[in-house]
Amino acid sequence: MKKTSVRSLCRTTDTASVTFPVYLLVAVIIATMVFTIIAFGTSHLISDWNFQQVKKTIDSITYQAETLAAYTKNGSIQTISISFPSEVCCVVFGGKTNLGNTTAFIRNENITNLIYVLMKNGQEYYAYSSVPFMGLTVDSCAVLPPGSYVITLSLQENGDETYVKITL
Repeated sequence: MKKTSVRSLCRTTDTASVTFPVYLLVAVIIATMVFTIIAFGTSHLISDWNFQQVKKTIDSITYQAETLAAYTKNGSIQTISISFPSEVCCVVFGGKTNLGNTTAFIRNENITNLIYVLMKNGQEYYAYSSVPFMGLTVDSCAVLPPGSYVITLSLQENGDETYVKITL
């Protein structure tokens, strides 16, 4: 049997007691970095999925409005059940917000075909339709908040122009 001195045992123990916390600290830092990267990626994935859902809903509304304008007559009505996620600040048909202010809207004849989406994270999305939209009056735009509800699309003629009126 090999004789081991007490001094060599102490040196080995001292080295282990110093290096073990360093290895533990490195492992905790790496685990924290991995967790942060996964959390960041997951939040972007959820945000992108919500944004895709909003685009899909807008495409559905636009398709119904264009079909209504192409194949029906004045006064025709179509109802659609829609849902916008809570990450949506507002969806504006026939106008846009004034510098991100969700209570002031810009509407003129050049942007009646515009569909504007403002997300709560500041992301904006613009889409266009072949049919002009209006809110309760010809001079207003239709503003849809987040949530699930049924909207009514109705075909309205105003002089030479045909609009799709959107109401909640």
